[in-house]
Amino acid sequence: WVRWHGVPDFYSSGPRDRHYILDRLTGQVRFGDGLNGLIPPALAGNLRLRRYQTGGGAAGNRPAGVITQMKTTVPYIDKVTNFLPASGGADAEDLSSLIDRAPRTLRHGDRAVTIEDYEDLTKLATPEVARVKCVPLYDLTTDPDATRQRLGVVSMVVVPRTAEAKPVPSLELLDRVREYLDAHRSPNAELYFVAPDYVRVDIEVTLGVNSLEGAREVESAVSRALSQFLHPLTGGFDGKGWDFGRSAQKSDLFALLEETAGVDHVIALKYVETKERGKDSSTDRALVYSGAHKISLTLEEA
Repeated sequence: WVRWHGVPDFYSSGPRDRHYILDRLTGQVRFGDGLNGLIPPALAGNLRLRRYQTGGGAAGNRPAGVITQMKTTVPYIDKVTNFLPASGGADAEDLSSLIDRAPRTLRHGDRAVTIEDYEDLTKLATPEVARVKCVPLYDLTTDPDATRQRLGVVSMVVVPRTAEAKPVPSLELLDRVREYLDAHRSPNAELYFVAPDYVRVDIEVTLGVNSLEGAREVESAVSRALSQFLHPLTGGFDGKGWDFGRSAQKSDLFALLEETAGVDHVIALKYVETKERGKDSSTDRALVYSGAHKISLTLEEA
C-alpha cells in the first residue's frame, strides 16, 4: 500500500503526484487526470481508506447520555447509550462566511505572521474551533497572568465548538491545531495553546407574574433563557455569543426576562460574576458562561 495525500485542489499537482481531493459536503473523493495528479491503478480493491468519517453537520453534536435508540436492531443488544458526547460536527460554509474569509485568505496567504494571521489560520485548522485569541510575547501555559514577555513566543487561546455551557478544548483538538499551524508558522516562533479563562455568571432574580398557574413552566423557561443567553458561543441577542472580555449588562437581562412568556415584569435582579482563576486574572482573555440561577416568582394582584 502507498499513501496518497489530500490537497485542496490539483493546481500544483504534477502527473506523478499521488493526490486526492475530498469534498466534505458530499463525501466524494476525486483523483487526478494524469496531468494534474496521478490516476490510481484500474484494479479491483485498489483503494483502502484507513479512516473515513461523515455526519449530519452541527445537528449531529449530542451530549453524553442522550443517544438511547438504535435505527436498526442488532441481535442480543437490549439497549445503547453514549458515554461520551458526539462533537466535531459543523455545517457547510455559507455565503456570508465565504465573503468574510476570502479577503482574509488573500491577506495571510497561508502564512502566519501577524496576530490576525494566527487567529485566521487556527480557525482553518478544523471546524471544531469556534473562536480563538492570539496573545503574542507570552507563554500562557507557564505564565497565565502574562507578566513576563518572551520574544518569539505566541500563545493561542482556543475555544471549541460545542453546546456545553463552558467549552474547553480537548488535548486532541489542540494537537490537531498545533500540527496545522506548524506547517504555516515562522520556524522561529514558539507556539503554546491554552483554554480560555472563564467568568461564571450567577443570576438571582425576582419576577412578577399575573398568575401562578403554570409557574413551574415559567421558571423553567426563565432558567432556559438565561442559560442560552449567557452561552459563550451562541448567547447574546444576536446568537453569536460573547467576545473575549465582554460581560452581559443588567439592562440586557431585564429586556430578556420581560420578553419571556409568563413574566409580567422584573422586581429585583442580582448579577454576580466570579472569576474562576483568581481575582487578579486578566479579563480580556475571559469568556462569560452561565452558572447557577435562583428564580423567584411573585404573584402581582391586578
